[in-house]
Amino acid sequence: MGAVFRYLGYMGVKWLIFYAYQYFESGKSWTWDKMETKEDVYYTAWMLLILPVVEMLLLALPIQLAIRQKGWLMIALLVLTFALEFAIGWYATNQQLSTWMIVKLFLSIGLFWLFYRKQLEF
Repeated sequence: MGAVFRYLGYMGVKWLIFYAYQYFESGKSWTWDKMETKEDVYYTAWMLLILPVVEMLLLALPIQLAIRQKGWLMIALLVLTFALEFAIGWYATNQQLSTWMIVKLFLSIGLFWLFYRKQLEF
């Protein structure tokens, strides 16, 4: 059960930091005044939560499998997992390389190391 909470914590912290980065990078131009109806709130929640949920579901198994391996197999699985994460973001948005994709990848790798450093044995 601890592995599930660690994974959810890792993904939750990653997306909170990433959304904070997006907010500050945009010049704080977001205003909540644009949401006038319940539909606006639901649509905004959907747009903000669908990508993290899809990513959590698709990456759970590869990450858990990778941390159970040792040596080069673990490294190869992690590289493929982070490549899959990059591909999900690339495909789900604009299919063009953007700065935020690189930032998110480095954020993911850094937080992964922070959350799973004890399991990363070579």
